[in-house]
Amino acid sequence: KLKEKPKYYLVFGLLLALCLSVTLAGQGGFFGPFGQTSGSLQSYGLLALLCLICGIQNGAVTLVSRSIVRTTHLTGITTDLGIGLIRVFNRKQINEVNDEGKANLMRVGIIVFFMFGSLIGVPLFQRYEYQAFFLPCLISGCLFFTMLYFQRILPLIRARS
Repeated sequence: KLKEKPKYYLVFGLLLALCLSVTLAGQGGFFGPFGQTSGSLQSYGLLALLCLICGIQNGAVTLVSRSIVRTTHLTGITTDLGIGLIRVFNRKQINEVNDEGKANLMRVGIIVFFMFGSLIGVPLFQRYEYQAFFLPCLISGCLFFTMLYFQRILPLIRARS
């Protein structure tokens, strides 16, 4: 609304900080033993932080993709895939089928990578417990530094030349 570009590097920096806080607090014993199923305040704190991280990440990616991509749940993606497949198979009757094939490929890719993440995540967290959160930290850090470079550093370099 202010005609300014969103500062995505701030969002990804916040995600990095939150992921690091989960990792370090978990390793420090703040959330209790890994995999604990008690109804303790620490367990709810961990759950709240993880929900916050997922919500921020989903909101950021949804904003960047103009509400095309949702990254933290599969219900909407599978619904969209079903609708998209119906549109592709009935494109002669439906006039507005632009890039539905590409969108469906993206949706299938997201579903496949959800499964791939589960196949990697389960054994990773079983073996490394809270230390496994360093992987999401690494991903968030890469996104943060990439966005920082393209949104802050590169414009400064271009302005000087």
